[in-house]
Amino acid sequence: MVDQKDWAGARNELDNLIFSTEKNLNEYGNRLSAEERSELEAEIKHAKDRLEKATDAAELNAVKDELLKKAQRLGEIIYSQTQQQADTGTYEQKDYGQRSNEEQESNQSEGPIDADFEVMDDK
Repeated sequence: MVDQKDWAGARNELDNLIFSTEKNLNEYGNRLSAEERSELEAEIKHAKDRLEKATDAAELNAVKDELLKKAQRLGEIIYSQTQQQADTGTYEQKDYGQRSNEEQESNQSEGPIDADFEVMDDK
């Protein structure tokens, strides 16, 4: 029973690594050399193949380790870009539902808003 649990855990870890590596490759892969990118793509393909065919946890862990080694360069690129952005303060500003200053000022000048409400007691 323990072998099955180990196999399932190793399979999930490899599957998650494949997913995140593909996502990062799509987003940051243009910063890799053509050779590095093709090697990483080949390693991802190999990992997917072994994910479907592997029968024990040790094999899955070995494939995961190889994929981690190949993906390390991509991780370095992502890390260095994050560090550069932190140093220069150029993080992308995302609007998470925040209103612009003009909208806030126009709403403040409108004054209070009247509303009807009904108090409901929990009985």
